[in-house]
Amino acid sequence: MVNLSAFIRFHALRTPDRLALVYGDQRISYADFLDRIGRMAAFLHRRGVREGDVVAVVMKNSAAFLEIAFAASHLGAVFLPINYRLAAPRSPSSPATPGRCWSSPTPNWRLR
Repeated sequence: MVNLSAFIRFHALRTPDRLALVYGDQRISYADFLDRIGRMAAFLHRRGVREGDVVAVVMKNSAAFLEIAFAASHLGAVFLPINYRLAAPRSPSSPATPGRCWSSPTPNWRLR
């Protein structure tokens, strides 16, 4: 299956030290990004995320945001970013009816 992480793997094998991400003061090479995607995918898999599931994330832009997006794709799951500015009463309690839903484990959000 072709997914977003295949693009990162391609570059990590050919130019592992080349920068893949620059976010603020973070500099992440293709090799490091691929490793981080793999670790996040393993974490999601241990939490029960499988192909076809929806991974819903409420968080600001960051390198971690991209890691989750690529990791979800790596597993064959669907990444669903939810705008963090959404007011709490209007936030969907379950953005995905079928399957599982995972939210970012930050202090304001919980695993579902």
